[in-house]
Amino acid sequence: MTSVFRIQRVRPAADILAEEEASYEPPTYAEKLVKLIPTEVVALYLVGQSAINQHFGSGSPADDFFTAPWAWSSWSLICLAGVFALRAYLTRDRERNIEAEWPAVAISALAFVIWVYAFGDVFKNMPMGIGDIHSPLLGTLLLAAGNFFLPLLYNPDPI
Repeated sequence: MTSVFRIQRVRPAADILAEEEASYEPPTYAEKLVKLIPTEVVALYLVGQSAINQHFGSGSPADDFFTAPWAWSSWSLICLAGVFALRAYLTRDRERNIEAEWPAVAISALAFVIWVYAFGDVFKNMPMGIGDIHSPLLGTLLLAAGNFFLPLLYNPDPI
């Protein structure tokens, strides 16, 4: 399987023509932006967000297993683990025995955390008495700046 979300170009095997390496162009800002923002997990998060809002927003009492803060925290952590797992899987290349592109995975995880902060859900409902640590203005500004600057953080050389 090809590593579709890989940003760092892998040098071709010795049997591939040298022209391929000579024609290498670094990824553009737009390519990095698209590959570093974990939209698939943001979409997954939104599905859970809808379910949690429907359950706890409708006046349903906390059940024996979940309270709203624990539901938000659990769902956010599950989705964050999903970013790491999926991005690690999609940036490695088993055919060439190349490991995951961990800097890109970490940047995608940071981008996800910024998105979740912008939504505010878990940060408005922190467990263990922490309370509300969400600022809508800060969330919006972090989201705008994060989406703009995160692709600039990572400029890989081909390996």
